[in-house]
Amino acid sequence: MEHLTDAQTRRWDELDPALPTPAALSDPPVTARLPDGRAVHCGVYRASYDSGMVQSLWMPRTVWEVTPLLGDTGEAGMTASLDGLRRWFDTDVTADEFSDADTAVELYWPSRDVDVAPALFRHGFMPMSVLAIRTRGAASGAVPGVARGEQPGERHSQTSSAGHTHVTVRRATLSDLDELVALQSMELRYSLRVIGGTMRDNATELITTSMRRSVYFSGRVLLAESDGVAVGAADCGLARAAKGTWIQHRLPAGQWGYIGTLAVSSDARGTGVGGALVEAAHQMLDADAERGTFLFYDLANPLSTVFWPRKGYRPLWTKWVCKPAALLR
Repeated sequence: MEHLTDAQTRRWDELDPALPTPAALSDPPVTARLPDGRAVHCGVYRASYDSGMVQSLWMPRTVWEVTPLLGDTGEAGMTASLDGLRRWFDTDVTADEFSDADTAVELYWPSRDVDVAPALFRHGFMPMSVLAIRTRGAASGAVPGVARGEQPGERHSQTSSAGHTHVTVRRATLSDLDELVALQSMELRYSLRVIGGTMRDNATELITTSMRRSVYFSGRVLLAESDGVAVGAADCGLARAAKGTWIQHRLPAGQWGYIGTLAVSSDARGTGVGGALVEAAHQMLDADAERGTFLFYDLANPLSTVFWPRKGYRPLWTKWVCKPAALLR
């Protein structure tokens, strides 16, 4: 498979120099051949997100993560790979393991490789979200005069460019937990409408645990206030792309900052709160993340697809998703 990996690496380098080396597939379950006899491969990993995991809030309980290795075969290779995947699910996976209930198949592919999109659409995949990156120090569309990322307890009140919102941005503390949970819960309800997800019964409990850990361990959660009322929050952190990490094959090696969730109360949207939070987040993260920052946003979200490109982010990976019934039809 080395020749496929080398060819795919060269192809990706031409498409986007920010792409890392493709993941090596030691023993892929799926091998398929093109009409001309060339072989392509597909790795499959079954991930489970049970009720005690915060990922279950926006992920199906079972996700089959698919990793094609196509070399430079493009659409023809993707077609052969997904045809092979379809046969593999039909013969090697039981119906109980691959049911429609809370199950999905996911595939990450470089956003700029649009040549393979027709094959993905034909097999029932739809583009759902992107992993977007921003170069360290890049302009972020800051709102002039809005307070930036201060240390915990420091407060500075300014007026946003919208002219009617006084915004203070500071690092959150555990005393802000109730406000953080309320903002995150509101954002989750909005996001689930966008992606067609299901609200979990224990959502508040999971969000509370997650936010408490983020505030306590990372210290990089930002809170925006207007006249003393919490109107927005950004859950940020640092992640190193290195061997054995979850972003090893998503980002170039090195230290990255990330914005996990940006939440702005519905009555404060469009008043500069989001921009103030992002500016403070970039100032905070750029101090430690030499490579830049990354985040995920949903392609069906009419707010995110406008907001994040204006803040300096561009798609690197697109997550394609399909339901079992669509893949096997």
